[in-house]
Amino acid sequence: MHYRRRLICLPIVVLLIISVVCTAFASEYTDVSGLSSDYKNCINWVSDNGVMVGTSNTSFSPEATLSRAMFVTILYSFAGKPTVPSGIVNPFVDVPAGKYYTTPVLWAYSLGLVAGTSSTTFSPNDPVTHIQLYTILRRFASDYRGYSLYTLYPANDDSLAIAEIPFFSYVSSYAKTPVKWAVSNGILKTSSITSGSFYSSNVKRKQAAAYFTRFNTNVDMLVPGESSFSFKNGVHFMSMYSNPSRYYINSAHVNWLCNHLYNTTTPYILNGFSGDYKGSCFGMSLAIILDMTGRIDLNGGYGRNADKMYDLHSPLVFSNLYNYTTTDYYTGEMITTSESALHYLHFIQLDIQNMYSSKGGTIDFTANNAFTKMSSFIQKMRYSGLALYNIEFTSGAKHSVVVMGPPKTNESCPTTYQFSVYDPNKIYDSYPVSLMTIENSSSNTSGVVDSRPWDTIYRVEYITDFSLFDYYDLDGAQNNYPH
Repeated sequence: MHYRRRLICLPIVVLLIISVVCTAFASEYTDVSGLSSDYKNCINWVSDNGVMVGTSNTSFSPEATLSRAMFVTILYSFAGKPTVPSGIVNPFVDVPAGKYYTTPVLWAYSLGLVAGTSSTTFSPNDPVTHIQLYTILRRFASDYRGYSLYTLYPANDDSLAIAEIPFFSYVSSYAKTPVKWAVSNGILKTSSITSGSFYSSNVKRKQAAAYFTRFNTNVDMLVPGESSFSFKNGVHFMSMYSNPSRYYINSAHVNWLCNHLYNTTTPYILNGFSGDYKGSCFGMSLAIILDMTGRIDLNGGYGRNADKMYDLHSPLVFSNLYNYTTTDYYTGEMITTSESALHYLHFIQLDIQNMYSSKGGTIDFTANNAFTKMSSFIQKMRYSGLALYNIEFTSGAKHSVVVMGPPKTNESCPTTYQFSVYDPNKIYDSYPVSLMTIENSSSNTSGVVDSRPWDTIYRVEYITDFSLFDYYDLDGAQNNYPH
C-alpha cells in the first residue's frame, strides 16, 4: 500500500543540525544510487508509503544517524498518524510546541511506547541504538498493534540464540529478549551483525528504512482491506469484457518481455497472450510481494486515487477517475494500465523456471527428500518472511499464493509450523488470508491449507529471494517510470 502524495515541508534535525525536510519521492533522491538494491527498495517503500521523508527535496541521507525525534516521528507515521489522546500534558521542556516531532513524541509517550531521558527531558537530538529500536518496535507490536510476540528462541535458555545469532553473548541481559524477537521475525538479519558492538551502535537512516519495511512484511504482513487487492483473480480483473478469451496487455509490456526474457522466444510470448485466459494468480501474488518490498509501486503508478493497494480499482470500473488507460497491443482496444502490468508480471513466470534452485527451492511431496526440502523452506522463511508459492496439484492444476511471516511453532509441538497465506482467488471472502499448517518430521511431511489436505498437492516451487525480479523491474529502480 503506497501513499504517493506530496506533503508540506517540515523542519527536522539531521546530524543534530536544524534543517528543512520536504517530502520527496524516492525517485528524487540523488544520494541513494550507491546503496545495495535491498536498501534502495526499502527506501522506496518508506518513501512511497509516507513512513519516512527526505532530509531535503533531493536527499535521503541514508548514512546519517537516526535521532530520537526522527525515530518517534517515523513510528507515528508508520502507525497512520493517529490522534493523540486528549488531556495529555507535555512533561518535556525540550519538546516545544510546533516542532515536527512534538505530536509524535506526545503520542508515543502517552501510550507508553517511549519514555523520556529524565522526567522533564526527551533529548530529541540524541541518537537511537539498534537495541533501543528493537525494544520499542517490539513494544509497538504488542502494546499498540496487539500482536502475540513470537520468538524462535526460548526465554530462559540462550544456547540456541548463542549458536545462531552472531555475538549474542555481547548482548546485555535486558536486551536479549528484544534481540531474540527481532531475529525471530526477520527484522534483524544476522548477516548484518559483524561485531559485538553492533547492538549498541547507532542506527542509520537506511537501516531504519529496512527495519520498518521488514516489520511491515514479516510482522504486520498483508492486511486485508489495505495491502490486499479489492478484486478477485479471473474475469473480475479484465477490462469491460465479461468473457475474456485472452490476456490483455499493452505494446510496451509486450516489447519489454520480448526483448528481455532469457528463456522464451517472441512467438511463444505472443501466442501466450493470444491464447486462452486462465487467470493471473501468479501476477497478482507477485505484485503483492514486489509492492510490499518496495520494488514496484503498483497502485501509486498504475491507478488513480489509489492510496492503498486495496484502493486500486478493478478494470471493470473503467473510468479515468480510477484507472489509467492504454491500448491492447493485439486488438487496439482500450484497457487499463493496471491490468497490463499484472499480466506482464504474470508472464514473467515463463522465464524463471531455472531460477527456483538459486532463489528458492522445489518440494516434491512424493520424494524421499521432502523432509529435507521442507526444512530448507522453513529456514529460508525465517529470514525472508515472504514467499511466492507455486502449487502443482495431482490433478495437473496449478496455483500461486503468497506465504507470509516467519514460521511459528511452539514447544509442545515442535515439528508443526504455521504460516499465513494470501490467496488471490479468495478475495471476496471476509478474510482472504488463510492459515497454512505444516507437519515436518523425518517420518511425515504433510500439511493443510484452508482445510485442504496436501495429499492433493504433488509439488511446490517457491521463491524467497526476490532480487531476481530487479531485472524485470516494472517501474524503474526508484519506482518513477510506470509504463
